[in-house]
Amino acid sequence: MSPRSLWPLTLWCLAAICLAALSYPGRWADAALPPTFREGSPAPLITASQPTTQTVASILRSPIKPTYDPGDRITVTVRIENLADFYGGSLDWTFNANTLRVVDADPSRSGVQVTPGSIFVPGSFIAYPTGGQVDNVRGRISFAGTYINPMPPFNGIGDFVSITFEVKSTCGATLLELTPDTLKMSDRDGPPPITFQTTGPLVLSARYGYCVYLPHVMNSYSGD
Repeated sequence: MSPRSLWPLTLWCLAAICLAALSYPGRWADAALPPTFREGSPAPLITASQPTTQTVASILRSPIKPTYDPGDRITVTVRIENLADFYGGSLDWTFNANTLRVVDADPSRSGVQVTPGSIFVPGSFIAYPTGGQVDNVRGRISFAGTYINPMPPFNGIGDFVSITFEVKSTCGATLLELTPDTLKMSDRDGPPPITFQTTGPLVLSARYGYCVYLPHVMNSYSGD
């Protein structure tokens, strides 16, 4: 049989193979996919990164401006997230008393007070020091609060304290940080303290973060 006489038989075989493929498309589709992706099989598990369960302390402010002018008021709030078994804590900050002063949150009490946050339910805690929590002369904030037994501990998210500053001068800046030295929190049993992560420090700056006064320049030039 000559090669030319085999062409009709070859064409017929090719046509038969194509018809068979078209008659069973699922077989070819299944063969092209890995077993885990075939119809009716479980989808591959995709694991997303989970939110942290670590306690996080943040400093919020309102209003948010790059710099502030004399007379501006800035409310600074310390917010705590993922807090567990909280029973008491304290905050100690220093600030530039030449640039800022703290506005008294409770004029009915002696001294200058700050505002306890939502973590401290009214009537269920004691705030310290009772004679005033702010020294506007030295630039010092000292606030502490503890629950009264048998108040249950706090869990979740809430504000630790809110402080309203008023800008006094066009010069100067203040750095506020949350560190194990400035913010301490504990459970009912006391030490060790509740550890936390922080979102970073906050800088409150007047219109000019730093000023050089002419008398200082003249004294330096004259050698005094």
